[in-house]
Parts: sequence; structure tokens; C-alpha cells
Amino acid sequence: CIQRREQLQRLALRGLYELAITYLNRHEFEAAVLHSRRILAMEPWHEDGCAVLIKALLGSGKVSEARHACQTCKEHLLIELEISESPILEELCHQLST
Repeated sequence: CIQRREQLQRLALRGLYELAITYLNRHEFEAAVLHSRRILAMEPWHEDGCAVLIKALLGSGKVSEARHACQTCKEHLLIELEISESPILEELCHQLST
């Protein structure tokens, strides 16, 4: 029962991620934000979901929200998984700080 639930959660995350990426690529930023936030509600440390959220917020012109999302994601990674962000997320966050 637990394995099945975990499998379904992975499928849901993958589906939400595919939707978020599709909307991001179509420049439908609000929909990309919505789906990436749903990912992060399930797994706050989901780096790919975080990266999509940051890019979608930037595409919407919401720079301060993108900075906040970056900081929040980094905190979740550090606190919950005791790891630092990936090089890709690190570069994306670095671009926001300049």
C-alpha cells in the first residue's frame, strides 16, 4: 500500500512537471507557476520544480517573488535533505542576485 502510494506520487510529480515545462515553453507563465507550486507543495525540495517556478516568475516579471522562491528552495534543500543546490539552480539563483 505504501509502495503504491509512493509510485502514484512519483507519477503525479512527473505529470505536474511535464505540464509546468510545457506551459513555460509556451510562455504561459501563470499556468507554469501554478503547476510548479503544486509540485513544491508535494516536495518542497524538488529542484526542477523550483527552477521552473523561478523561470516562470521571471517570465511574468515577478523578480522579487523569483528571488524568494530561490531562497526558499535552497533552505528546503539544506534543512530537509542537508544538501546544497545543484549547479543549475545555483546559477539561476546567482543571476537573480546580480
